[in-house]
Amino acid sequence: MSKTNSEQKEETVEESCQLCGRTNLPLTRHHLIPRSRHNKARTQRRFSRTEMSGDIAMLCRPCHSQ
Repeated sequence: MSKTNSEQKEETVEESCQLCGRTNLPLTRHHLIPRSRHNKARTQRRFSRTEMSGDIAMLCRPCHSQ
C-alpha cells in the first residue's frame, strides 16, 4: 500500500524514539494535544497556539500505534 502525502510528510529521520529509544526506524510526529482539540474553546483558553502546535513527541511507528 502506498503512503499519502500527509503520511510521507509526517515521517522524518531523527535521533531516536522518545518512548522506546529505538534509532533504526523512521519517526513520526505525535501531537501531545490532539489536533481534534485545537478548535475547542476550553483548549484555546488553556494553551497558546504555539503550545498546541509545538508540543510534539517524535515516536517510531510501533509506539505511535499503541
